[in-house]
Amino acid sequence: MKQLFFLLAFSFLIFSCENESTDSSDGNNPEVPELILKEMLVVNETTGAQEQSYFNTLGQMIKNDEYVNSSFISKDKLFYNLNNQRDSLHGRWGFEGETLKYSYENGLLTNILIDPISQAENINFNISYDGNEMIVTNDNLNNGLIRKYIFTDESHETLIAEELIYTPENSYNLPDVRYEYSYGPNSNLTERTKLVLNEDTQILEAISSTQYTYDTKKNPFKSLPGTNYLVSNNEFIGYYSTIFRLNHQSNNNVLSKTEITDVNPRQWIYEYEYNEFGYPINIKESYYFGTNEDGVLNLIDIHYKTLAYYDN
Repeated sequence: MKQLFFLLAFSFLIFSCENESTDSSDGNNPEVPELILKEMLVVNETTGAQEQSYFNTLGQMIKNDEYVNSSFISKDKLFYNLNNQRDSLHGRWGFEGETLKYSYENGLLTNILIDPISQAENINFNISYDGNEMIVTNDNLNNGLIRKYIFTDESHETLIAEELIYTPENSYNLPDVRYEYSYGPNSNLTERTKLVLNEDTQILEAISSTQYTYDTKKNPFKSLPGTNYLVSNNEFIGYYSTIFRLNHQSNNNVLSKTEITDVNPRQWIYEYEYNEFGYPINIKESYYFGTNEDGVLNLIDIHYKTLAYYDN
């Protein structure tokens, strides 16, 4: 009986060790490599325009050239400081162009200077901070417009609201326009709602909403920690490079972007082909605007994007 007991105990021990060995082996499987975007070619099926973008080994865009039928349209070059923050952007289109210069204090963006190639006046955007808020002002444009960005915390990375005050001396202590940002699983931006102040009721009323859906794959355009392209690429700069239109704010790839409004609805649909590591290598982006007499969205144009990555 003792021999039988010890045989059973020994067999159980061997079985347990084999299971532990198998579990340990599974845990040591190599992880999916982190790929860094190297180049991207964008072709507009409607106009024939092409854009060729290049990225550094951190995945930051450093150059973007746009052509139509081999004729130059625009060129952008981007430079970064030792902290991997954007230092400047040099843009040219024909004989025109401008330089955007970014200044920092203690790692925080404090100024964006727009310096046109022409003799036009420089434009200064001054940026200050108050806890989790970021305030942008300038003395050149929009009669003293104030923009306020509100984040989840003082890292200033996750934007939850943006407020525009057209008349700083207003007496109602409410923004004239407010954008609210909502996030879903995996920190993906899922909705951007625009609200406008009704001066009669003193209530902010929602007038449109942009909703996003996503895949479960890795987004190669995701911004580096410590940067917020929702702000540095914002429309207040008035410069429209490809870098400002990429999906920097979410961890996964956008499948659809739908703007819900009473007038001329818009929608973007994205279709992907992935490599063996789950990163997009081909993207089809279809843009729809307005509806026909049957209420169906009108297809306006299609962009095809081809992505290449650095060797891992």
